[in-house]
Amino acid sequence: MKHFEPFAWALLALGLLALTPSPALAQEEGEVEESATRAAFAKIFGFSRHLRLEPRAVSTTGGDSTVGLDFEYKRRFADPAERGDVDLYFEASGFLAADEAVSPERQLEGKLRLHVIDLASHKRADDFQTFVDPESDTSYRRLPEQRQIYQDPRLKQVRGLYRKYQIADGDEERRKFFNQASLLWWEITGEELTEDDDGFWPELDAYEGDWMEKESEFRKGVSMPWFSLEVNAGIETDQEFGDLQYVGGARVYGKWATLGVPVDFLLEAIRGYAVPRDYLNYQGGPYLWAGFDFVDASENEARKAVTGNSDETFGRFSAGAYYRNELFSFGEGEEAEPVALELTWEFYAELDAPSAIRAADSDQTSFFKAAVIFEDGLFLEYKDGRKPLDLINTSAVALGWRFGF
Repeated sequence: MKHFEPFAWALLALGLLALTPSPALAQEEGEVEESATRAAFAKIFGFSRHLRLEPRAVSTTGGDSTVGLDFEYKRRFADPAERGDVDLYFEASGFLAADEAVSPERQLEGKLRLHVIDLASHKRADDFQTFVDPESDTSYRRLPEQRQIYQDPRLKQVRGLYRKYQIADGDEERRKFFNQASLLWWEITGEELTEDDDGFWPELDAYEGDWMEKESEFRKGVSMPWFSLEVNAGIETDQEFGDLQYVGGARVYGKWATLGVPVDFLLEAIRGYAVPRDYLNYQGGPYLWAGFDFVDASENEARKAVTGNSDETFGRFSAGAYYRNELFSFGEGEEAEPVALELTWEFYAELDAPSAIRAADSDQTSFFKAAVIFEDGLFLEYKDGRKPLDLINTSAVALGWRFGF
């Protein structure tokens, strides 16, 4: 593994850089934090807020089973409030199994991804960044197109007081609710809240109408198709770093919501209502990508055992798609607990593969995953196929819990 040591140091440097919070968060911390303990916590949070973990138990259709931890880390190095043609991201993902020999997914990935230019850009969520809370950017788990227009969480309290005000029995009780709401409204907007003779609060009603108009414009904008060009460099390996490949290439990445309309209609019929109740399930794709990679497999021991070639490089085509929507929900109204459906498909084709690789049926691989995810993070998942470093096609079912920081 002659090339791995400098690459490991590079990944360590990136990890240390990732420990720093985003610029917006760092600025806020510099204003309000005084102790070294708080500063250290801020650095840890700056790293973990981009991390998703999934403890899971996996059982293959062949009868094997294991437990492990699936992880995904996504970090954008630019300020979340800014977006240019050039953006740099660091991503790492994979499944760490207690028994790798029976793991249905051996491949771990780490890469730097450089967003170069928008090829077909329409109104996207980032164009509405001024309406998104700059202090709670969640792009590490939620793609920009899955965010909502930001509202101060105290507005929910104001709405609750408004409802109580409208059904209150006497003037004294109504006055109590109105005074409480007035104080909150002043804290939020710096303006006075009034009541008219018909029992309405004009400022709140006007705000709600303006917010709904912005939300409608936001949703219309992010449903338009868009595509971008990206270049990337990274590694693919198993969890023991015995089979390691260096990968670099370019791809076109984008979203075309119209292609998901048939599935949207099907899920709408299944759940019995039109608009998903969880905004994470709104406009969840399909996201599409396709590209070409140059792969250095000189440190892939499993491949060398098949080909007998100790210094091998090759070209590889890849494509994929991701889709998420709401399947159904338990309960009604504010008590409803939505259940999401996630679908992922990946395809890889080695160009001009050696005869030994073709004979082993490893020149083309594909991978499909379907997951049903409950609101508290519990999920049930089905996988079929393999990624480039997986030795055999495997079907498996997993039960686990997804959470982020």
